[in-house]
Parts: sequence; structure tokens; C-alpha cells
Amino acid sequence: MKKNKIFNALTGGLVLGSLLIAFSGCYGGRTICTPPCPVMDACAPCAPYGPDCKPCAVLDCCDYRMEKRTPNSVGVNCPFESVYTFCPKTDLKDVEFTDKIPENAEYISSCPQAELSGNTLRWSYPNLSEGEMVEVRVTMRAKNCGCLKDCICAKAIPCACTIVCVGQPILEICKEGPEEICISPECPDMGESATYNIFVRNIGNFRAENVVITDIVPEGMVHASGQRELRLDVGCLEPCESTSANITLQPTRCGCFCNIARVTQACDNRVCEASACTRVLCPKVGITKTGCPMQYIEHCGECPYAPYTITVSNLGDMPLSNVMVSDYVAEGNYIVDAGGGSVNCNTITWNIPCLNCGESQCFNIALRATCPGCYVNQAMVRANDCRCPVSACASFQTEWRGYPGICVELCDSCDPLFVCSETCYNLAVSNQGTAADTNVRIVGTLPEQMEFISADGPVCAQANGKQIVWDAIPCLAPGQSVRMTVRARGVCPGDARFKLQVSSDTICNPLNEEESTQVLARPCY
Repeated sequence: MKKNKIFNALTGGLVLGSLLIAFSGCYGGRTICTPPCPVMDACAPCAPYGPDCKPCAVLDCCDYRMEKRTPNSVGVNCPFESVYTFCPKTDLKDVEFTDKIPENAEYISSCPQAELSGNTLRWSYPNLSEGEMVEVRVTMRAKNCGCLKDCICAKAIPCACTIVCVGQPILEICKEGPEEICISPECPDMGESATYNIFVRNIGNFRAENVVITDIVPEGMVHASGQRELRLDVGCLEPCESTSANITLQPTRCGCFCNIARVTQACDNRVCEASACTRVLCPKVGITKTGCPMQYIEHCGECPYAPYTITVSNLGDMPLSNVMVSDYVAEGNYIVDAGGGSVNCNTITWNIPCLNCGESQCFNIALRATCPGCYVNQAMVRANDCRCPVSACASFQTEWRGYPGICVELCDSCDPLFVCSETCYNLAVSNQGTAADTNVRIVGTLPEQMEFISADGPVCAQANGKQIVWDAIPCLAPGQSVRMTVRARGVCPGDARFKLQVSSDTICNPLNEEESTQVLARPCY
């Protein structure tokens, strides 16, 4: 009867074992499988306390192996420990152990802690995996002499389990680009471009599929394609696999621009992004030139000159190096003071090693002109060693004026003379100045002691009584002279004074000149 109860418990699936004896063989058509657990030690032989002494019991079935060990013998009121081991041969769920405390024993403790209900100890495990060994220790104390019969029962539900490896792709993205570039403010296309490197890596433990990199072109930059969003289909990335891409953008203006790249994958709504910011610098140089708008040219030992000031400024947002300043002197001018610059023919040059942002530097020169006229003096600045060469020009016009200087000479050819004798008044009008004079008008007046005979010169003359008027000379150039002659006859004795007036567009108050001639009475013979 005892063996049948155990067999029914095994085949019924409720109480799967009562560890009183060691089982082997096959029950109910089921084959007892070889346990995957470590081989346990064989039970030690019982102490000579009677035929019922059984300190070791093993239950070995297809689903699990269970073993219980107790001491061979114990003393009254002496604590002793029972050890239960349970090793699944397959995955199990709803596993439960119960141990009913014998009437002749007192429960002290258990490890792991059991759930005590009356005199029954219970341990529950929702799930146990194949090969996952469980050990339970129970400490009791015997109350009286005799035999203690202690049974532990187990029940469990076998499970057929599969294992699916679940991995997760994790994409990591980083982006690198230049911190600073420069462009020419006049022509941005001629400046530097920004090349960004995008790196994407799968740092997860599963393959990433349909990986797409999207690059957002910021305002202020353009791509050769003209698109504002650049898409790159990567495909699949295995764990630890990486890929990279390069994107080149051209800035259109100055400022700070951040280029953002995003990466996405299938079956994951997360978006990873990285950015790289670039400061676009615009070097700019300015030049101004101030000077004297009008000056007179050299004359009679006076040496007036025209001063000029050239100012070079860094108007951009980056330092300029090896700045070359040149001033080109116009033909007809010559250099009086080069302001510390190097002179080569009609060119003055200065070199500025470094011109920081906001700084300015001035150069002063002085020029003279040899001929009247308007002369344009040009200056240019250029930063040669800059990554984006820049230049600027400035000019200033000076009107160099001459000034006419009219000189009048008057003399007579015969002095003194007798009445009825003739004399010639020779007059010369010269421009000793540095500019032409216009509309030169000459008027001569004979005294009462003289009468007009004739007049000649480069222009026509008309006599009206004692007054002789020549037509106006349209232009009298510097250094040019005109000569006129007036023939007159003495008519009465006296101190005769021939008067001459010269005026022009520049001579508001006429020049007056006189020539004295003594007219004598003719003696009688």
C-alpha cells in the first residue's frame, strides 16, 4: 500500500513524490531520464537504531530529481537539520514543496524561510529553469525517543519553453566640422567652404535596418544640389559596424551657423542627432584718402605742396596680415614727402605686418605739381596673406592752379624830340605767371603835346582822337608776350606823358603805365 500511494501521487501530478525511498526505473509507462544536475553522493548507511532508519531518500523522474538527507540519529531535545535538494530537468512552473512536521518534533527554523501553516511548511517557486538547483534546510528538535518520520512532497507543472534572443540596435552619431572659415564679402563664392564629417555607429547588440542619415542645411549656407535637406540611405548596420559621410557647404554670408545631422532606423521612432557649428568670418579692409582740393603750382621760388592723409582700417571680424598699402602719384605730380614709405618711380608703398579688428593706421604724404590741371591721386590696400584676400581703393582729386602775372613794359624810341619830330612808343605785355590770362585789353592815351600817326601789333588797333584801343587778346599763356608800337609826332613843346592801361579777366583794376617824353621847340637858324 505504501508504494502504491507514492506511485499514484507521481502519476497524478499533484503530489509528485514523498521522499521515503529512492526510486529508479519507469513508472506508468514514463521513462526516468538521466538528471542534468550534478551527481549527488550516495546515501550513507544508517546507524544501528533499527530497520526503519533511513537518512537519505531520492526521487528521480523525467521532470526533476529530488533528494532529502537527515542525520542517522539525533538526541532528544537536540536540534538537527534536514537538507532537501531539488534539480529540474526541464523548465517548470508553479513549483511547491510541503513538509509536514512530525508529531514527535518541534520546528525551529528553515532556510529559505518557509510559510508555516499549522504544522505544515510550504515553499513556492513560480518558475524554475532547467538545471536551476534549489536547496532547503529545515531545523527541528526531537521531543521523545522513537522514530521521526519526516516527508517532503513536491508538485510542479512541466513547461515546453523556447528562447528567443532579443537585441536592440543603438545608433550613435557624431559630427565634425571647421570651427572657423572666411569668405570674401564682395564674392562669397570665392571664399572657403565648410566640409562636415558625419560618423554613425551601431553600438547596440542587434542589426539596425533601413538606416537613414538626414543633414539639415542651415540658413546662410548652401549645398551644390540646392537642397535644404540632404538624405543618405545607409541600409543595414551590424553591431559595432560604422559608416561615415562627408558634406560640403558653401556659406553665403557672415555669421555662426550650426549644421545638424540626424540618423533614424526601422522599428525605432527615436531620432539621434549631432551638430557642428561653424563661424563664418568676413575679412574687410577699408581705405580713405583726404587732401587739399586746390593748390597753386610752384612759382618764383615759392614751393606750395598738397598734403594727403591715407587711412587704412580693418572693418572685418578677423585680423589681417601682410597688409600692403600703395599710393600711385599721377603724372605731372612729384613726391615731396613719402611719409616713411618706399618710393619706386611714382609709387609709394607701405607694409603693415598685422592689422587687428577695428584698428586703423594713417600715412601722410605731400605732392607738388609742375603744370596746372586736375590730378587724381589713387591709393590701394590689399591683405595678401589672408585666407580670403581683400582689397580696397580710394582716390582724391586736387586742382592745381597757376596764377597769371601780367607785366607791362613801355618806352619811347626818341626822347627828347623837337616839335614836328616823331617818336615810337614800344609797349610789351608779358604773362610771367603760371596760368594763362584771358581777354587781355590794352588802351593807350597820347598827351596833348603829341598827335597819333599809326599803331600796330598782333591785334587790330583803333584810334579815337588821342586814345588808341586794341582788340582784346583772347588768351595770353604763361611766358607769352605781345608787342605793340604807337607812332606819334610832337606838336607843341612840353612834358608829354603817354599813358597805358592793361586789364584782363583776372585784373579787375587796370594796370597803369606812363612814359615821359620831352618835346622841345625847334630852334631858329
